[in-house]
Amino acid sequence: MRGISDNDSGALQDVLGNPFQPIPSGAAYGIRSTIENESIDWTNEYAKDRKRNMELSEDTSFYGKLRYLLDYAAVLIVIIAAGLLTGFVESTIDIVVNWLGDIKTGTCNSGFYLAKTYCCWYEPSDACPSWTKWNQAIGVTSAFPAYIIDYFLYILFTIALSTTSALFVSYYAPAARGSGISEVKTVVSGYVIPDFMNFSTFMTKWIGLILAVSSGLWVGKEGPLVHIACCAANAFMNIMPYFYTSEIRRRNVFIAASAAGISAAFGAPIGGVLFSLEQIAYYSPESALWNSFVAAMIASLSLQAMNSYRTGKLVLFQASFTDMLWHGFEIGPFILLGILGGLFGTLFIRYNVRVNLWRRSSHIAQNPIREIAGLGLITAIVSYPIVFLRMENFVLLSKLFKECTASDTSPLCVADRHISTIVLLFLTIVIAFTLSVYSFGSGVPAGVILPSMTIGAAMGRLIGIIMEVWQKNFPNFFLFSSCAADGKCINPAVYALVGASAALSGITRMTVCIIVIMFELTGALTFVLPIMIGVLIAKWVADAFDKRNIYDQYITFLGYTVLPNRGDSVPDKAAENIMTPYDDLVKLTEEGTTINSLKTVIDTHTFSGFPIVNNYRDKVFQGYINRKMISKIIFDAELMRLDDDCPVSFSNNIHQNDGPRVFNAGKYLDASPLTFEPTTHFSVLEEITRSMGLKYTLIVSKSVLLGMVSRSDIWMLVDEYQSDDEDDNISLRTTRREVRRLLSSSGDSEVGSVIGYN
Repeated sequence: MRGISDNDSGALQDVLGNPFQPIPSGAAYGIRSTIENESIDWTNEYAKDRKRNMELSEDTSFYGKLRYLLDYAAVLIVIIAAGLLTGFVESTIDIVVNWLGDIKTGTCNSGFYLAKTYCCWYEPSDACPSWTKWNQAIGVTSAFPAYIIDYFLYILFTIALSTTSALFVSYYAPAARGSGISEVKTVVSGYVIPDFMNFSTFMTKWIGLILAVSSGLWVGKEGPLVHIACCAANAFMNIMPYFYTSEIRRRNVFIAASAAGISAAFGAPIGGVLFSLEQIAYYSPESALWNSFVAAMIASLSLQAMNSYRTGKLVLFQASFTDMLWHGFEIGPFILLGILGGLFGTLFIRYNVRVNLWRRSSHIAQNPIREIAGLGLITAIVSYPIVFLRMENFVLLSKLFKECTASDTSPLCVADRHISTIVLLFLTIVIAFTLSVYSFGSGVPAGVILPSMTIGAAMGRLIGIIMEVWQKNFPNFFLFSSCAADGKCINPAVYALVGASAALSGITRMTVCIIVIMFELTGALTFVLPIMIGVLIAKWVADAFDKRNIYDQYITFLGYTVLPNRGDSVPDKAAENIMTPYDDLVKLTEEGTTINSLKTVIDTHTFSGFPIVNNYRDKVFQGYINRKMISKIIFDAELMRLDDDCPVSFSNNIHQNDGPRVFNAGKYLDASPLTFEPTTHFSVLEEITRSMGLKYTLIVSKSVLLGMVSRSDIWMLVDEYQSDDEDDNISLRTTRREVRRLLSSSGDSEVGSVIGYN
């Protein structure tokens, strides 16, 4: 798989110098081993599902009603089971990560299996006699040697945990690396990714995620939890026969499982539902909304029952705020945080994709374990000296969201240390950004949601502290006229909340989902408007540079021809200018076909299906048949013991007389596929193909077949159109041409049959 050639390195350095240079879209990032060979025709699946539901509803017998009831209940059973398992998995991740993260700094006298929080449960002060640092356990008490020993063991534990995670992923389930949200979106759109949701991937993602997060690498667990939830749902579907023939049901269950994953990660069930609809689903029927609601609710109930933090809170960084109001002059800082969040998202995506381009083309890709060991070493070395970086991401985020009290001794709250706190926060932002850019996409399970929220919260807290110091030192400044003379006016924790929301919006381009998640985390309706300001400004700023979010970028990076759900400009062309013309199509005729000729067609060609005309001279369009149906015709003919020379007719007007026997294949034919006039604009074809998940459209005029446009044709044209000016910056024209050639030669064939099968 090619990323960039030696000749491209200079051009790549030029682009790295300009982070706002547009990133090449499409398969310039690499070539899949099998492109477009495994995709689903959703129009055909909807037709099958309607027919199946009709047959079930028409059977009024007791057995028929029982089958209908079990068929309806199957989806609920699966999503409830997946929600329960997802909540349990999240709880175990929280408990074990909390323990392993603390092990890096010391151990509990009451039991090595206790995390520091539980070890010091009855000793809330900073001095906890029950918790022993490693230097104390060894017996070293001098300050400098003790610091060196703790530093060395911190590095050792970080390398050990991160490398073990990479070992699990590399040797047991390579599909478990990364976030998984991009692949889930790809699967939901209709593509089959082998081994992406099998049981070994589920277990490896679970264990690898615990090790990666607890190691201190700047990765998150929220995105991988979506993948884990889908793996859980897939496992339950594979043991139930009701899902073997319905791709529509499987897709709806995966959408619901995504909601369960986010609900468990944030303890925000409504936010999980909105995430599944805003980020995952390309098409959202009412059933998907209801299923997502049930799955998210069950996952949150499971998480609440486990109560992994023993605080009654669903997540550690769940915050609570006083009734203090925000002031009109703070709109300016909130807008600034929105701008910074949008710039953060843009820079993160630009540099991260380029790092992965470099990773793919270098020798590091051949040895991800060595890369992770080196990454763990660097992360530990730069993190330990800085108190904020030494904390786990979710611990730091919880402190950034926490309001300061009179007795709080945290570095964020010491009144006479504002300058040092601002410097520490600035260093934290810069180092965390660099580490997270490199870590996301490495050889371990890695999400980007929590790191981006933490960096955004640090930016917000920094600006909040600056505003607080300004107001305290200059209380008579005209901006602060609305502040009370005696009392607290500015709450830096609110700025952290707005900054986290803006950064997350900048990198994911989500809006309503983020606002609802933040409201569920805080319960503070007062601060919804500041959050909305930050989120909307961040999205506008990020969209000004590129409308593709981090997950869309990775879909393109992986080489999947999923049409993005965005309003980019498209070529000003008509269908007749982009279609495969009639003479280049492989056609079948209504009469004159035999069983043997059908065998020859599917053995010779890899296309997903074939148009049918009355005859080659008149070209009157009769319908379309996919290769699955042709295989079924051959299978049924063999069951009927028909000879290979037996004629096949795709007409429904067959009357068997005393003449030769004819196989009636009319019922296998799609007699009314979507057709368009040759003058139809490309934008119409692109919109309908993307929104309905079409695999092909036929170009017909006055009942005469003129040509056909496949989904790959549309993707290639959009990709080529959007990358014409970008190839001047990164010389990847050869790779683009190769991908398009492979797509053309694959014929948009249909090898995979069911999403996510083991």
